[in-house]
Amino acid sequence: MLRLLIFIIVTLLFSSIITGCNGQLIEYDGKHDNHRYFVGNKNSTVRDIFNSTVKVITKAKAITNGGPPNIDDGEYHEHTKSGTGVFITKKHILTVEHVIAMDTVAYRTPWGVAEVEIVKKKEERTIIYFGEKKYPAKVIFQNKKHDVALLEIITEGVDEIDEGVVSSKSFIPVIGNSDELILGNVLFTVGNGLTGEKNVRMGIFSGIVAPKDSEEKLDIVLDETFMLSNVMMPGDSGGPIFSIRDGIFELIGITQGTMMLYEVMGWGIRINAIKKLIGDAWPKRETAPYWSSLF
Repeated sequence: MLRLLIFIIVTLLFSSIITGCNGQLIEYDGKHDNHRYFVGNKNSTVRDIFNSTVKVITKAKAITNGGPPNIDDGEYHEHTKSGTGVFITKKHILTVEHVIAMDTVAYRTPWGVAEVEIVKKKEERTIIYFGEKKYPAKVIFQNKKHDVALLEIITEGVDEIDEGVVSSKSFIPVIGNSDELILGNVLFTVGNGLTGEKNVRMGIFSGIVAPKDSEEKLDIVLDETFMLSNVMMPGDSGGPIFSIRDGIFELIGITQGTMMLYEVMGWGIRINAIKKLIGDAWPKRETAPYWSSLF
C-alpha cells in the first residue's frame, strides 16, 4: 500500500512538471516558449544571458542651452549617460543610439525629469563595463532615426589579461526571429536599471507594437517595436531581450523605452528590424564588415 501511494505521488509530481496550466503536454515544438520549463536543459542558462550583457557609459564635457544654474553658466561641465548593451561578438556590442549620443542633458525637477539641449561638447567618449573591468569603445555604426548603434571594444593598449576576461566570460547569444513571437511568449531582459548593477528579469510579450502616441512623443519607428511587461526600468535601454525556443535563449530585440508612469511596462526594437537596417547599410556583401553576417 505504501509503495502504491509513493508511486501515485511521484506520478502526480512528474505530471505537474511536464504539463502546463491548461493540462496540455509541454514538449519541444520548435516555437517560442510560453514557459521556462526547458531552460538549462540544453546548456542555455540564465547565467549565460547575464554574461551577454554590459553596462554602457557615455561621457562628455558640454555647454547646455538652459537647465539649472549649476550647469547653465556658459561653461563646460561633464555629463554622463548610462545604458546597457549586448555582445554579438567578443568585441562588438549592440545597443541603442540614444545611449551613446550625447545630444541632451537630463536633470530632475520637482515635476519630473527634464532635458536641455547641448550646444557645444568636447571629449566625448564611450566606456564599456563588464564585470569589474572597463574598456574604451568606439562607435562603428549608428542610426538616430531607428535608434540603433554598434560599438567595438578598443583592444589596442588593453592588457591581454583584461582582454582575456571578455573572451572567456562573455556569452554570444543566438540571433532569433522576432517575427515569430506571439502574445504570451516568455521573455527575459538583462539591464542596469534601478540598482545600477546588472540584473535579470522575466516578463511576457504583451503587445505587437508600442503605444501609438509614442511614435510622435518619442520619435520612434512604431512598426519596428513590440511591448513587453514586468521587465523594464530606466537604465535598461539597449539591453537584450531574449525569448526561449525549446529551452534555448534567443536574442529577439533590444530594450528602447519604458512607460513613464508604469516603468515595469516598456517596449523594444525587433531584432529583424535591426537585421534589415544592417543589411541596408552594406548592400554589397563583399564590402560589408565580417560581423554584419551575424545578422
